[in-house]
Amino acid sequence: MQARTLLYKAMVLSPLGFIAWMGIQGRFSGDTFEFTACTANEQSAITGYIEPVQLMATMGEMRARKLSDDRLTELAAEWQRVANSGRLKPIRPAEFGTSIRDGVSAEILKAVRRYAEVESEIAFRASEREEYENAMDHLVLAYNGVRPTKYSDSISVSLLGVLQRDTLRSVRLLYPKTSPKRRTTLIADLTMMLTSQESLEPISRHNYAIYLAYLRTKEKPMETDTVPGTIVALAVSHPREADQGQNNREFHLAERSERILSEQIKSLRAEVRSSVVFDLKK
Repeated sequence: MQARTLLYKAMVLSPLGFIAWMGIQGRFSGDTFEFTACTANEQSAITGYIEPVQLMATMGEMRARKLSDDRLTELAAEWQRVANSGRLKPIRPAEFGTSIRDGVSAEILKAVRRYAEVESEIAFRASEREEYENAMDHLVLAYNGVRPTKYSDSISVSLLGVLQRDTLRSVRLLYPKTSPKRRTTLIADLTMMLTSQESLEPISRHNYAIYLAYLRTKEKPMETDTVPGTIVALAVSHPREADQGQNNREFHLAERSERILSEQIKSLRAEVRSSVVFDLKK
C-alpha cells in the first residue's frame, strides 16, 4: 500500500520523473535478467498511459460505487478524451518471463479495469433511474474501453476478456428494456465488437522473439537433444527456459478466451436481432 501511495504521488507531482521510473523499473524483471532499455515504441506506448493512470489514481482505493455521479462522469469523460486521441496502445513485454502483471504495466492494467468499473457503475445508476438507453451506451463504452490494452499479451487478453464477458452479461439483461431503435444500433455495436477482435499472432510472434533474445543472453547454448529427461536438464541449466511452457499455456488460454467471447457476442447479437424482428411484426 505504501509503495503504491508513493507511486501515485510521483505520478501527480512529477510526470517526467514517472516517465523515467517507468522506463527503468517497469522493464527490470528480476535477478535473472539484466537491464534492457525501452525501445522508442515501447516508451511511447507506456507514456500514453500516464494521464489515464494519474486520473484513476485519484480514486485511491475507493470503489466506483462510493463516488458521486458528477465525479464518475468526470472520470469517464477524461478517460474517453485521452482514448479518443489514439494514445492508448498495447503494452508489449520487453523481457521473457514478464507480463502485464509486472512493474508499471500492472498499474496500467489496474487503471484500465478501474475505468471499466466507472463506466459500469454509471450504467447501473442510469438503469436504476430507468434511463436504459443511457445505461446501454455506458456498457458499450465499458466494453470498448479496455480493448487497446487487452491485446498487450496473453495475460491481458484473458483478464480483460473476462471483464468484457461480464459486461456482455449486463447488456443481455438490459437490452429488453431498451427501445427497438436502440436495439437496432446495439446490433451494430455487437458487430463492431466482433470485428474488432484482433489476431493473437502478433502476441505469439513477440513471445517467441523475446524468448529467443533471452536464450541469446545465456552463456551455455541450448541443448536440442530429445532424449527423455532433457526438459529437466534444460530447466536446471537454464532456470527460466521451463517458463516457455507456461507462456504457451497462457497463450492457449487467451485463444480460448477469445473464442468464448466471440461465441457470446454472436449469440447475443442473434438474440437482439430476433427481438427487433419480433417487435416489427407486432
